[in-house]
Amino acid sequence: MSLDEAQKRNEDVIDNYIDGNIENNFSDLLVNASEEYNYLLIAKRNIAWLDTLEKELNETAPIFIAVGAGDLYGENGLISLLEQTGYLLDKVV
Repeated sequence: MSLDEAQKRNEDVIDNYIDGNIENNFSDLLVNASEEYNYLLIAKRNIAWLDTLEKELNETAPIFIAVGAGDLYGENGLISLLEQTGYLLDKVV
């Protein structure tokens, strides 16, 4: 992949995140993947991350968390998991 292609891909990821369409970044990757692969690739990792994050989020100081795009996507993405747990999230753009 050329530098121009990589920059374009990065801009697309950011634009999709800002527009609330983060799933567009994963359509090619996940379309042909098995359900088990998707679980291992995204869900299992994010569920483990949630345990770690909850320990940090229970501190009294404000916290900022930066994660990769793969951690954000879908019903098992960190955004969804944190909201399901009762946290209020603000998107920073």
